[in-house]
Amino acid sequence: MSERPSESLLATGLTRAFARLLSYDLHARERLDAMDGMVLGVVISGPELKFRLAVEDRRIEALPGLDEGNGATISATPGAFLALAARGGETNVGQFKIEGDADTARRFQEFFAGLSPDWEEGLSQVFGDVIGFQAARAVRGGLEWMRQAGRSLAENLSEYLREESRQLVTKRKRKVRWHFEPHPPAGMAQRGG
Repeated sequence: MSERPSESLLATGLTRAFARLLSYDLHARERLDAMDGMVLGVVISGPELKFRLAVEDRRIEALPGLDEGNGATISATPGAFLALAARGGETNVGQFKIEGDADTARRFQEFFAGLSPDWEEGLSQVFGDVIGFQAARAVRGGLEWMRQAGRSLAENLSEYLREESRQLVTKRKRKVRWHFEPHPPAGMAQRGG
């Protein structure tokens, strides 16, 4: 398996980021116990970056390339992964291609959606208590704004595609009236009444 330098750099950066993120969430490492030994392959389409996330000893390690031991592999565009992160784990499943064990993919998704890092603690360690508190407030506000902006963009785009460009079917046009008249099977005589 030949790995690209960009995949190695990405894997190293992700491993460090996960270690830091897990240190800010009091219950994350406990939740990883149930996932020990699981491996999720990740393919970012477009740049074709491939790596895998392996859970071992209450930590997540990102490793370059894919492996036969992946429980599941998830593939999507960079935009789909960003949307997933911005929405806190909520996404349109159709944007992702999942191969392998769906339960493995679901458990990783639930783990990441359930993360609740204490940004204030982490930022206080870097900037001190006063600035750390304010920075954490700004991070929380920024993340919430991104979620709301993402929802608003999706709603506006959907409305435009339905109402203005007519590329999607509206709810009114989806309603179909069915008229059903039962007919006797061929060869059976109808009874007179």
